[in-house]
Amino acid sequence: MNGSRTTSRHLEPTSCPSRRGARYTTQPISVLDLARRFHNLVAQIKSALQSLGAAFIFCLQIAPGVAADTTNTTASAKNQALAPRGDFSHLLQFLDGASLHGRLQAMDTNRGVQWEHPAAKNEIDFKPEGIALIRFENVQRIGSESKPTCWFQFNNGDEVFGSLKSLETEKLRLETWFGGDLEAPRDALRAITFFPKGFAILYEGPSGPDGWNMTQGPKGWRYRDGAFVANSVGVLGRNLNLSGSCSIEFDLAWSGHFSLSFILFTDAVDRFDYSVSSYMFHLAPGYVNLQRVQTGTGVMSLGHQAQIPDMLRKNKVRIEIRANREDATIALLMDGVLISQWKDHAGFVAKGSGVVFSSQMEGPTIRLGRFRVSQWNGTIEPRPAPVGQVEEDLVYLANRDKVTGELRGIQDGKLAFTIPQTTLEIPVERVTQIFFARSAVESVARKPWELRFDVAGGGTVSFRLEKWSEDRIAGTSSNFGRMAINLASIRQIQFNAKPPKETDDLDGPSIEIWDLDE
Repeated sequence: MNGSRTTSRHLEPTSCPSRRGARYTTQPISVLDLARRFHNLVAQIKSALQSLGAAFIFCLQIAPGVAADTTNTTASAKNQALAPRGDFSHLLQFLDGASLHGRLQAMDTNRGVQWEHPAAKNEIDFKPEGIALIRFENVQRIGSESKPTCWFQFNNGDEVFGSLKSLETEKLRLETWFGGDLEAPRDALRAITFFPKGFAILYEGPSGPDGWNMTQGPKGWRYRDGAFVANSVGVLGRNLNLSGSCSIEFDLAWSGHFSLSFILFTDAVDRFDYSVSSYMFHLAPGYVNLQRVQTGTGVMSLGHQAQIPDMLRKNKVRIEIRANREDATIALLMDGVLISQWKDHAGFVAKGSGVVFSSQMEGPTIRLGRFRVSQWNGTIEPRPAPVGQVEEDLVYLANRDKVTGELRGIQDGKLAFTIPQTTLEIPVERVTQIFFARSAVESVARKPWELRFDVAGGGTVSFRLEKWSEDRIAGTSSNFGRMAINLASIRQIQFNAKPPKETDDLDGPSIEIWDLDE
């Protein structure tokens, strides 16, 4: 089976001049005794398969859905509609960096995380203390009709895209597509960002190679555990239906010196083409520049080359590109910081709606993941978040003014805002962002079953697990009280506040035992 993989902990090759034909030995996994036994079984299977020259693959697909007692969440049923029996394409990652494909059968606060693997005779039970995250594929996409108008940020790290219903002196009411109507104490709220035209998701992923065009060399672009990875020259493209003002976000990780070009607003999504009108970024560790490509005219650099010294001290960043067709401006942000802004004084020449990524190196590895493409309100400058203790509420206005004082509430499309001299009524459409005064908050240690959920459409919500049922998961949130999330909308579950240990392999969180492509 070409391109198959199996996973284990980080592996070290025995003495061998090249990777081809190298023998690998597993290191013990310090997660649970059951995990150790399982990986011993993996080593035996590997030995047998290598003698036959065969391929083997470990995969996982979520099988959420057990009727559960609200206290102990004991499993009693499985939802086969959400997880076909033969699909094991999802991923469990441990805190020590080890990872395992398989299928989640259920979660029980007494029994633990129940995991199925085709090489195991019975389900494997894992304690939540050793787990970093579980990631799912083929997640239900947010409907195009859903256009949240606000981004809510909370003091505990929760982030929710939804619509504001009302804000009072003590209570926030909002509406979400994944959890319905929610209420939260106002003291839990850190900030609200407003989207006057709504926030529409055009694309999220990837959850597979479908819809993407990949041309590759021996180690060109390939899909791997929720990301695209390349080790050599190759082209990756997709029609993302870009239009008007839009935001394109993605994670970029790399090993060694790399060279990456990405083309925006192109009609040629299956190739790297200088004859099709578009805008082209060239990115390498430490710098980025932007060029205009115009049919019949050629290539022209737009302004200066921007320096990014922070890239020389890390190997992973979050990139966001904001493009405004009307103003013919394009900006690049990295980890939320504005790197540079370019303006095409000839007007916005590109007419396409696709994007192309071109790896232009041999040897180093680059990985692209967590894409989110959305319509956007056209504002380039990110609003700086207040640093340290915030004594008063802070409101940013569309004309770039700001007001400090006390926000009394939001009702019927107006902010009641008190300043020393008077009380103002400010229409919501004039407001871009609100930061709330915060009192000192004591940090509370997270418990084993206090989980954080990344949901489709953006945002994260955390709560303590109580019930895992056929189509949703329920628990108690410090912000929203008792709540439930549609299982099909969950992209990832994080089990501990501590992130998983980084691995040396940028082919994704899973580590190869042998490479069947070679």
